[in-house]
Amino acid sequence: MTDTSQLPAEAQESAVIAKLRAAKAAGAEEDGFTLPVSKVRVSYPRFRAFDGWERAQLQAEGNAAAVNLYYIIQVCKFDGERLKAGDYRELISDTDHMAISAKLFQRGDAEGARAAMRMHLTQSRERLRRIGDAVAATAVGPV
Repeated sequence: MTDTSQLPAEAQESAVIAKLRAAKAAGAEEDGFTLPVSKVRVSYPRFRAFDGWERAQLQAEGNAAAVNLYYIIQVCKFDGERLKAGDYRELISDTDHMAISAKLFQRGDAEGARAAMRMHLTQSRERLRRIGDAVAATAVGPV
């Protein structure tokens, strides 16, 4: 580890930031598996930054069910290629989709993962509703 004690205080990294950076670097490799129906190889990084969720929520435009889709097509490669949302919807079977979701979101505790995803989607829906209400309240003229 680099000694940052000689740097000005604002340039020094806190212990927690250093720990988080180390975890990110450790997760740089990819994981993957073969889909049960299509036999396509899916790969994804072990470390996935939170901003992927934010981008997926924006792309889903308030459709909570679509957040999962947009997140998957952001982080996953299919035989080394990215898929577009329309191609994913048309060409990935429900069984393959559930396999991807299980690998990305469950991590061994299936019920805990489902509960966490439900809470996340509920909170996301509420945040989007509040943003919409705030925009509507500040709009000039008919909405």
